[in-house]
Amino acid sequence: MSKKPYSFCVLRYAHDPIAGECLNIGVLLVSEQAAFLDLRLEYHFERLSKAFARFEGDRFKQVLGHFEAAVEDERRAMFESTQLFVADRSDITADRIASRVWRDAGLSFQASEPMGGLSDDLPGTLATLFERFVTSQYQRTQEETVTDDQVWSALRPRLDQTVTRALRPKKFETTSFSLEFPHAFQNERWHLIQPLSMDYTHAARIQEKAARWLGNTTALEEDPQARVSKLYLVLHRPSIERHIAAYEKAKNLLHKIPMTHEMYEDEDVEALSAELAEHLA
Repeated sequence: MSKKPYSFCVLRYAHDPIAGECLNIGVLLVSEQAAFLDLRLEYHFERLSKAFARFEGDRFKQVLGHFEAAVEDERRAMFESTQLFVADRSDITADRIASRVWRDAGLSFQASEPMGGLSDDLPGTLATLFERFVTSQYQRTQEETVTDDQVWSALRPRLDQTVTRALRPKKFETTSFSLEFPHAFQNERWHLIQPLSMDYTHAARIQEKAARWLGNTTALEEDPQARVSKLYLVLHRPSIERHIAAYEKAKNLLHKIPMTHEMYEDEDVEALSAELAEHLA
């Protein structure tokens, strides 16, 4: 494969734009010649909540989910639309794409000046840039060895493109509880993909997480849409062998979820992708 030119920008969060303090949260990369547009985002916000007073973590993750969906729409419009693409070609740089789909009057979410290069492996280049500009900039202190967002980052490229293009955030609400699933699509009912890392340094956290998700889904039973939805749990197994027994108990808890559901592990993603694609055929 010949090398293709690409443009990328670093995505940043500025809690107070006037103060000028910001942290890197993602990378967006585009190559017109390769018909490629994708991004990687860091949803984990521990370092942001420590750095900025009154930081709203749930709102932050919601905005990132909507931005990810907007970039997917932009990719489809740029490279898959049957209509002629008549936009100014100078707009096909990563920073201009980001500003076009991520309108933020408060300037809390910003894109760097565009940078670029040549690559014959654009997904690999995106992963390398994300590691360089985002994940290498801080030390993880949480007890998760692998986070839910890292599970999703590894899962998403393995899903059929018809599935990833259809994904949108979906929020369910009752009189006493609300819960948003960042990765969902609807045909006759909602299909919800939820990555769950069970890779903790302490085994007790594995069962606590399963119990929390059992409680979350039970609390949604009042919502008529949630009752008929289907939940796909993608589990990342513990890396510590002695935690496998706790993991099996956690799966038993998850099987008690009242919603229609299926559980997959990392190695089963192709089967999950095929099943999801069938619902969009």
